[in-house]
Amino acid sequence: MDTSLRFRLQMAHAKWMGRTISRLFAESHRLPMVPGDDRVEVIRDLSYGGPDPRQAFDVYLPRKRPQAGPLPFLIFVHGGGYIVGDRRMSAALGRMVAARGVAVVAPGYRLQP
Repeated sequence: MDTSLRFRLQMAHAKWMGRTISRLFAESHRLPMVPGDDRVEVIRDLSYGGPDPRQAFDVYLPRKRPQAGPLPFLIFVHGGGYIVGDRRMSAALGRMVAARGVAVVAPGYRLQP
């Protein structure tokens, strides 16, 4: 089998697997209560770059924030090699980290065609 054909088949399989996994985890933001959810405020779908719905981010904030001074934060960019994935895949992690007092910003981004 020619090398370029093998590569194209591997890429097609990787995209298929990635999309399948993404579909499984894309609804993780709807998981039932995660320990500490009562201590978390979630702001979803904040657009940062135009009409593409993937160009948005979610913010997970601890409900108890310091009155003065900075709030520690984590920017969590989902994986997927620019082929698959969605910011909602990090919802459970964002909620758990925010429940411990650290704000989480989970940006999405456009994927390659």
